[in-house]
Amino acid sequence: MTDTDELRTKFDVVFRHLNEQNDAEGVSLLREALGALSRKNKVHGPILRWRHKVVNGESHETSVFRNKKYEELLSSVFLQSPGAYGHCLAQVLVDPKGRLHLIEINPRLGGASPLALRAGLQSIAWHLMEDFGHAEKIPNMPSFVEGMSLSKKGLDVTITN
Repeated sequence: MTDTDELRTKFDVVFRHLNEQNDAEGVSLLREALGALSRKNKVHGPILRWRHKVVNGESHETSVFRNKKYEELLSSVFLQSPGAYGHCLAQVLVDPKGRLHLIEINPRLGGASPLALRAGLQSIAWHLMEDFGHAEKIPNMPSFVEGMSLSKKGLDVTITN
């Protein structure tokens, strides 16, 4: 069994066809949990984000929130992702009972990463700090304003507290 197969089994991965604009059968899409992974197998973050409105696969209305249980679970998922390092995001479904179902993990910046950066997930700076020997200065969990949101209209992007 591969590491990917184990993750799928552990987190009860489901693959459902969702209309990205709406919930389907009571399933909500938590588009991203963003975290920064260090070379020493440590997660800084994560920041959780709901997708409220999606246009052509891109988040146009999204907001950050806190949920300690989800943060701990997704941190463990990041730590069990072979080769993951730097800014990472996880896409998960949240079912009606509040259980998370892992869809994928991407070691990259996403369309709403500016919201995560503004919210306090300074993953790019932290990557450089670690490379220059200042990993001890990187916070485990950044402080941020719950409900901070991002909206896009055309090429205009607005982030509000």
